[in-house]
Amino acid sequence: MKKINLNARGAYGSAKDKALTPTQRVSIYKNISDKTNKVIFVLGAYAGMRVGEIEQCRKEWLSREYIAEQEILAITIPNECRNVKNKKSIWRPKTKRGRTTYIFDKDKWLEVESYFESNEFIPLTTRSMQNRCYNMTGISIHSLRATAQNYFKYELQLIPEVIASMLGHRDVRTTMQHYNTMNRSQTESYFEQKLKNDTKNT
Repeated sequence: MKKINLNARGAYGSAKDKALTPTQRVSIYKNISDKTNKVIFVLGAYAGMRVGEIEQCRKEWLSREYIAEQEILAITIPNECRNVKNKKSIWRPKTKRGRTTYIFDKDKWLEVESYFESNEFIPLTTRSMQNRCYNMTGISIHSLRATAQNYFKYELQLIPEVIASMLGHRDVRTTMQHYNTMNRSQTESYFEQKLKNDTKNT
C-alpha cells in the first residue's frame, strides 16, 4: 500500500503546505539539544515571530503576565529600537509598528526567559538562523509562523483577530487567506487526533 505524505512540502513560498503538525512540532522541540536552536524554534513555532524579530529579541521585550489566572510570557516588540548588533542604527519591525505576542506553554517560555537572562541577544545572523531552522525542521522560520498560527487556532482556540494581532498582520484577511485555512498539516493533525480519540473510546 502506498504511503501518503499529507505534509509533503509544496512550492517554494507556500507556508501553508510546510507548517509542522502538532506531533512534529512537539517531537522536534524535544530533540533539540542546543539552547540557541531551541530558543529560535520556540520564538518561531510557539510565538510566531519573524526572523528579524528573533534576531533582535532581548530581555527588555519579555515580561510575565496573567490571562485567566494562567501565567504566560508576553513578548512586546517595539515599533523601533536600537539595533542590538549595531548600536548606531535603528531597527524597526517589518510592519513598522509594535505588537505583543505570547508564549502560553510554561516550559517553553521558561526556556526563553532563562536564555535571555544569560545572553543579551541571539548571536547569529538571520541567514545563520534560517540555515539552522532548515537543518532542524526542513522548513523556514517563516513557515514556523504558520505552525504557530495553527497552534494558536486549533489548539488554543484563539479567534482570527487575536491571531492577526499577535502575528503582526495589518489586516485580519491576511491571516485568514495565508494561514487560517485547512491545509495539509491541519488535515494530518485532524487524522492524528481522531485516531487518538477513537483509540480511547474502544
